[in-house]
Amino acid sequence: MIFHRQLSKNVFVLLLSIIFSGINALAQQVYFQAKLENLPDSVAVKLWQSAPTFVLEGLKQIEGTLDKQTFTAKFALESPQTIDFTVGKQSINLFVAPNDSLIFNANADSLQSSVTFIQNQAGTQNTFWHDFNNTFKADYATVSAENKMLETNNIDAFEMESFGKQTQQWKYYKQAAQKEKFSKVFSQFMEQHIQYHYNYLMMAYPIVRGNANTKTMTVQPLPRIMLEDTEKLQINNPEALISSEYRLFIYYYITYLASQANDFQKFSDMSSSCGMKYTMALEKLDGNVLQYYVSRFLLDNGDLVLPSMFRRIVSEIEERENGARYAAIIREFQAERLAATDPVEEEKPKEEGKPTINDAIMVDMNGKEVKLSDFDGKVVYMDFWASWCGPCRAQFPHAKVLHEKFSKKELEKIVFLYINIDKDAETWKKAVETLGMEGFQAHSPGGWQSKAASYFQLNSIPRYMLMNKKGKIVDINAKRPQQLDEIYEDIMQLLNEK
Repeated sequence: MIFHRQLSKNVFVLLLSIIFSGINALAQQVYFQAKLENLPDSVAVKLWQSAPTFVLEGLKQIEGTLDKQTFTAKFALESPQTIDFTVGKQSINLFVAPNDSLIFNANADSLQSSVTFIQNQAGTQNTFWHDFNNTFKADYATVSAENKMLETNNIDAFEMESFGKQTQQWKYYKQAAQKEKFSKVFSQFMEQHIQYHYNYLMMAYPIVRGNANTKTMTVQPLPRIMLEDTEKLQINNPEALISSEYRLFIYYYITYLASQANDFQKFSDMSSSCGMKYTMALEKLDGNVLQYYVSRFLLDNGDLVLPSMFRRIVSEIEERENGARYAAIIREFQAERLAATDPVEEEKPKEEGKPTINDAIMVDMNGKEVKLSDFDGKVVYMDFWASWCGPCRAQFPHAKVLHEKFSKKELEKIVFLYINIDKDAETWKKAVETLGMEGFQAHSPGGWQSKAASYFQLNSIPRYMLMNKKGKIVDINAKRPQQLDEIYEDIMQLLNEK
C-alpha cells in the first residue's frame, strides 16, 4: 500500500501544485499540438496537469482547442513537469519544460502505439520517455513491484533482481541514440527517476512485508550496507518531487526510519506511528519536500491521527514557507477532522505498573528518582526530547533565550524540565554535556515504551507541556521555545496565578 488512503486526483494535484511555487518567478509559454487521425466526434480530448503545476487552483483541464482533429494548447509553465494527454480512456504521459514546443501525430484509436513526435528537443525527449515507459512498464508498476516483495522471502535476492533491472534501465538511458540532444533538466529528471525507483524498492521491501504479515509484531531491518547506500543519496531533493519514484521513496524512507526508531517493533496504535513519522520527517526533510510529505500524509491518513495532534501539525505547517497555502488545502479537505475532538477514554482503575503524578517516572543526572509532584508550587515547562531528534536539538538555542527573558526572582518559581527518552543513560548524559543544556535534566529510559511516554501519551517529539503551580497540566501541546513571545506570555500568566 503506497499511502493509507488514495487521494482523488484533484486533491493530489492540488497539493503538488505549490511544490515549486516561487522557485522561478517568470512563467514561460509551452506550445502543444496533437494531430489525431480517426477521432470520433463523441470522444473527449483533454490535456491536464499530472505533476506540479505551479498554481494553487489545482487540477484543471489545460485550455485547448480542437479543430479538424488537431488539438492545440498554449499554457504558462515555471518549471519542468509531466502532463497527461487523454483521448477517451487512453492516456499518454509527457514531459514538458518552459519554452517547449511539443508536437506529435497519433491515431485516436491506438494512442500509445501510434504516437510519433516531431523531432525538436521536446519531441526527442518525449520519444525517449515514451519508449522508456513502454520498455520498463512492468518494472515501474507499483502493485506488481510490491507483490514481488511479498513473493521474495530473501532481501538479498530481491536486491539483486532489483539492481539488475536498474542496470538495464541505466544502460537503456546512457546508450540512447539521441542522448546528447537531451536538455539538462530532462537528463536530471531521468537520472533521478531511475535512481530513486531502486531506492524506493529497497525502503519499501521491509515495510510492505511487515504490513502484510499480521502474525508478527516486528519489521525486518535492512542490511546495514543498503542503508549506507541510501544515506549517500540526496534525501531532501525538491527538484526530484516531479518524479513519482522520488515521492514513493520519501514515503517509505520516512516510514522505515520511524520503524527503526521504534526498534523495528510494530506500533501498538496508529497515532504513535503517525507521530513518529512526523518526527522523522522533521529530522530528515526540509522546505517543500517536508511540506509535501507532511501535507500528503495528513490528507491520506487524517482519520488515523488524533484531532489535537492533527491541529498542532497543521499549525506548524502554516508557520513554514508556503505554509499558508499547504494548510489551506488540508483545511479544505480535512475540515471535519480539524473540528473533531479527541476520543474520551473511560476512566479505569490504575493499571499495575502505569505511573501517576506521585510515581517516579524519571531520574535526575545523579540517578535520583523524580516525580512530577516534586515540583508542586512551581510552573513547569516540560520539553520532551531525545538525542537522535534533530528538531528537538534545533529548539535548544531558542530555549536558552527564553530562560534569559525571566528575572532571577521569576526563575525561582519556574522549572524548565527537560525529559529525555533515550534508551540508555550514557547516550542521554553525553548529549546533555555536548549540547551544554541548562534547566532541570531528567531521563525516562525506554524510548516510546518509557514511563514518561506512557504517562504523557507521547506520540511525537519534540513535545512541550505546561504544568501550573498546583501540579495540573494545563497545556498538553504548549508552544515551542522558538515561539518566544507567545510561550513567555503563557508562562507568565501561570506564574501570576494565585
